Amino acid sequence: MSDIADKVAAIDSARQRRLLLKGALTSHAALAVNVGVGLVLTSIVVRQLGVSQFGLWAIIGSVVHYASLAGIGLPEGINRQTAFESGAGRASAAFAAILAGFMLMSGLGLLAGVALVAAADPLAQFFNVAPAGRGEFQAALAAMALAIVFGIGSAALAAGLQGLERLGTLNAIVIVASLVKLAVTVVLLDLGWGLMALAGGIVLSNLVLLAGCLAALLAAAGRGRRPSIDAVAGQLRPLLRFTAGTAVLGFACIVVTTSGVVVAGRLLAPAEVAIVAVVMMVAGHLLSLVVATLRPLSARLANLAGAERTGEQARLLFRALLVAGSISFAFLAMMVVAGEDLLVLWLGEAFRSAALPLALVVVAYAISVAQVPLLQLILARSQHHRYALLVAAEAVVNVGLSIWLGLRYGILGVVLGTALPLFVFRGFITGIWGCRLLGLGLRRYALTIAAPALAALLAIAVGANLVWPSGFAPAASLALGLPLTGAVFVVATVAIVAVMDRVEGTGELNFIASMLPAPVGRLLARRVGEQGNG
Repeated sequence: MSDIADKVAAIDSARQRRLLLKGALTSHAALAVNVGVGLVLTSIVVRQLGVSQFGLWAIIGSVVHYASLAGIGLPEGINRQTAFESGAGRASAAFAAILAGFMLMSGLGLLAGVALVAAADPLAQFFNVAPAGRGEFQAALAAMALAIVFGIGSAALAAGLQGLERLGTLNAIVIVASLVKLAVTVVLLDLGWGLMALAGGIVLSNLVLLAGCLAALLAAAGRGRRPSIDAVAGQLRPLLRFTAGTAVLGFACIVVTTSGVVVAGRLLAPAEVAIVAVVMMVAGHLLSLVVATLRPLSARLANLAGAERTGEQARLLFRALLVAGSISFAFLAMMVVAGEDLLVLWLGEAFRSAALPLALVVVAYAISVAQVPLLQLILARSQHHRYALLVAAEAVVNVGLSIWLGLRYGILGVVLGTALPLFVFRGFITGIWGCRLLGLGLRRYALTIAAPALAALLAIAVGANLVWPSGFAPAASLALGLPLTGAVFVVATVAIVAVMDRVEGTGELNFIASMLPAPVGRLLARRVGEQGNG
């Protein structure tokens, strides 16, 4: 019986690894397409409509983020509840949770859309939109109201697919929707639609996402798993109970993410708003990259919670912290070394001045985004209420500091008002408090985060000394700076982890070897084995 149990456990473990790998790979593919579409469209809009119009579009985007608060917290609740029920072997209850969440979010999305249309004129006045551009500004907001209705509904269904660990299907739908947005937006821009072209592309993209997720879930449910009305009603209470905490957390996160653009929109000219928006967009891509890499982790952690396998949760967490830290600090090193050249090549000379604000924000983002695995375990263990209070405190400090510093130092003040609280609250405090809350080793946590952080400092030192004095054109400097910085970072990370593994016996060097290209990974694993035998 013991041999059979071991074989079953081995098969289950292999299946989990395949699901996590497939989810991570498809998530990266979806992210690559989504980020690529965003970069291309941003460049097209800046060059075709101008910096000031892009600034107005950034303000509209921030307003839409606040309107999407109508469904805030529910996707996380749907994801967690679906994964929990699925892990406990209750497939019908998992689909009931998805349907209950979709019904709630669709109604809330409709209310948010109506509210946004009603607020279009007051918002144009609040942001001091020039009279000549108010009509277009209000029309774009009205179109985005429809995008919110489709977007909030699709978010519920996407969370359900994620909870069922069907990330391959979800990411394929996301890729199609992103390409639809690119094609429609480019066509409408060529027709002279201005800001309405951007809004129209998002409306149709969200509609495609909604239809695709609905079709995928109907196919997954089949005939035997479709829940009854009583089952759906029974899922409302646990879903809302979980959402009560995540709603506060989600609201605070949106305030933190958008406050820079909103404050800049009130205090600064549209061209300056555009610079703040680009800085926040690039930094946000770091968060997207880490979340895409670790997206399978949230459902897996909730699944392990449902199965009460806490030891495996902790082991998975430290591996995820090393991955998140490596991505975050590698991104930081590359942006510090080559960020200015990237901005000039991408958007033109008008955005050269965004290099310093970008570096400041990315430092704060790197520290905070490295904590994403810790946040996912907090959510999986239903400790989100306490974390929500921490991020809410950060949001209050963020808004106050952004206004105070923005009035005195302009763009740099607004950016510092976002970066400083982010570093303190979701970086430093979250790391220490999260480890204590979950009973994790603080020393082990610090070593795991320190390895990629030290590697980033070495990569920046080498890259800056070789690239900055070169005097190359932006394209050549970028072609030299990014690969050089990345290579130094990888070598330094492996070396530091090897020292850490030898001194502390963490076992992470084997994990690093498994992520490297096959020949390098096998060589490193062999060296580790030889050291262990010695």
